[in-house]
Parts: sequence; C-alpha cells; structure tokens
Amino acid sequence: MLDKVLHIIDVINDWVLKIFGWLAFPMLAVLLFEIISRYVFNEPTVWVHQTAEFLFGGYFILLGGYVLRIGQHVKTDIFYNRFSERGRAIVDICTFVLFLLLCMSLIWWGGEMAARSWQDNEHSEHIWAAPLYPAKTAIPVGGFLLFMQGMAKFARDIKTVIGRKQEHAGN
Repeated sequence: MLDKVLHIIDVINDWVLKIFGWLAFPMLAVLLFEIISRYVFNEPTVWVHQTAEFLFGGYFILLGGYVLRIGQHVKTDIFYNRFSERGRAIVDICTFVLFLLLCMSLIWWGGEMAARSWQDNEHSEHIWAAPLYPAKTAIPVGGFLLFMQGMAKFARDIKTVIGRKQEHAGN
C-alpha cells in the first residue's frame, strides 16, 4: 500500500513537470520579444520583465517537488556522495526537520499571502498592473507538492535505513 501511495506522489510531480515545465518556453519567447523590440525596433515594452518573472517564479516553485523526486536539489555533493546509500538516507532523515520547516513556511505563510491577494484582488504597482494572486497562489501549491515528494523521500529513506529494498530509482 505504501509503495502505491509513493508511486502516486511521483506521478503527480511527473505530471506537474509535463504541464508547467513548458513555462520555460513562453518565458524565453517574451524575453526574445523584448530583445527584438528593444534593440531592433527601439520600442521597449513595459510588460515583458514582469511577465518573465511570473513565468519563472511559477516554473521555479511548482517544479520543486519534481526536482526533489529526481534527486537534483542542492546539497554538498563533495561529502554527501562519499556516503553509502544508507549513509545518505541517514543524513536525509536527520535533516528532514529543516525540510519540514521550509515546506510548512511555504504552505502556511504562502497560503496566507495568496488568500489575502485573492481577497484584495491584488495587482502589481507596475504600469502594466498584472494580477498577483495567480503567482502568489503558486507558492503554497508548490510548497505542498514539495512536501508530498519530501514525505515520499522520507519514507524511502526509512526503508533504506532499515534494510528494505528501495524500489524507486530517482532517490
């Protein structure tokens, strides 16, 4: 049963990648548009920079769970990679409390910030006045996706430490 739940969490973050991983392309497109507008036609835009920030922010925060799933979050590889698989699992279990604090902060405070933004119909103070609530909503959603993948990793680390065969290749 646990393996089925862990698989479902993996599949959810795989789908998030398939859906939101494409945000890199519109981000690049709007930046290319700005470069051409500014340097070829001498007509800079007022909306491109903020649009690129929103797209990158969504890309960054929503794909955190997937990045954890494939084991690519930042760590001190010079030491971490010298440990055995069991040793790495022990280190990850010991640092899990810090991970939980990060996730809970993203979910709790990000959720409060997003709710307030929706309630106030918040828009940027920039001349373009883009709505901020979709971008702010991505923070607690991304935090939850990261939390779920972290729980899956924690369960797999426990299995590794107690000696059960690890059935997931990404972690």
